[in-house]
Amino acid sequence: MLQSPAKYIVGSREDHPPADGQHNRPNSLPRSLQCGDVVRGGGADGDAYKITRVLGQGAYGQVFVVESSLDRKLYCLKRVGLREVDHRQREQVTQEVHLLETLKGHPNIVCHKESFVTPDDAICIVMEYCSSGDLGAHIQSLWGGGSPPTGLEDLAVDWLIQMCLALQALHARRVLHRDVKTENIFLMRPAAPGQGSLVLKLGDFGVSKMLGSPSSDPLLSRAALATTMIGTPVYMSPEMYKGKSYSFESDVWGLGCVLYEALHGRYAFEADSLQGLALKIMQGQYGRMTCSEGMQELISLMLCESPKNRPSLQAILALPIVRTRIIPTLKGVCACVESHAGVRAAQEAYET
Repeated sequence: MLQSPAKYIVGSREDHPPADGQHNRPNSLPRSLQCGDVVRGGGADGDAYKITRVLGQGAYGQVFVVESSLDRKLYCLKRVGLREVDHRQREQVTQEVHLLETLKGHPNIVCHKESFVTPDDAICIVMEYCSSGDLGAHIQSLWGGGSPPTGLEDLAVDWLIQMCLALQALHARRVLHRDVKTENIFLMRPAAPGQGSLVLKLGDFGVSKMLGSPSSDPLLSRAALATTMIGTPVYMSPEMYKGKSYSFESDVWGLGCVLYEALHGRYAFEADSLQGLALKIMQGQYGRMTCSEGMQELISLMLCESPKNRPSLQAILALPIVRTRIIPTLKGVCACVESHAGVRAAQEAYET
């Protein structure tokens, strides 16, 4: 199986030049935080976050599980040193904060608590902690025996519905996620067995892009499309690999890859090299499918090489194979999460 790199970015018309002085980074950078360290919050409530576990560490930042001094709940804290990143990366972090705040309260999107800048010039983003890991790891555990678990298709449709609702919330605000994959879909289980179902939450908006409104003016219409080749190779759409402009249909492609992976326990597209992978994706040569005919048809539509022929999120939710599970899925989510006004509104709309 091809191991997919975390991110893949090449130069494009969207790239920004480094900010002044970014090529000459300071010799003294903020030290890495460790378990037991405390990060003071930015609000007037005096909250502070004690690091209990390091989740990950990269060239420019760290991710921790932290405990709030006020409510004693666990949160996820992402810390990025502003002196260690260039202009484009600063914009990505700032945009992620803005998007999380805008989408706050949606039950299928990771909830933002607060963001602040520390005295040593690091931006900290505090989000809800999804203690059950990500969908990619969950799928691997389900397929650990080599064969699909009982009821997998119903589970996969439940997951698909939740991600359609999350992406609808983004697209309604003209936000393109650009990195829809199982590792960016996080899981929360009900507090007690039998009380609700597994809730999926879309996260990681670091490479998302706000698109402009469609316009008949050729100059303005360019802002309604994205052009950067960015994301995770095995989930990137054909139009990205072809260097074409793209829009919300690219997120539908990524979601189609997620659905395939859930139903088969492997990537939709696999190859021994990036070049081979790109060729398979551009030609729409995904792996053999073994799921039901209805699910095969849906995946084929979502992984259609032509963006204009892919179904919209609303069209996916309207398909009989999906529509019959919307109400059970939403009721399960409503029973599990504390803030579910958005789900209840969607449930009422579909019941009507």
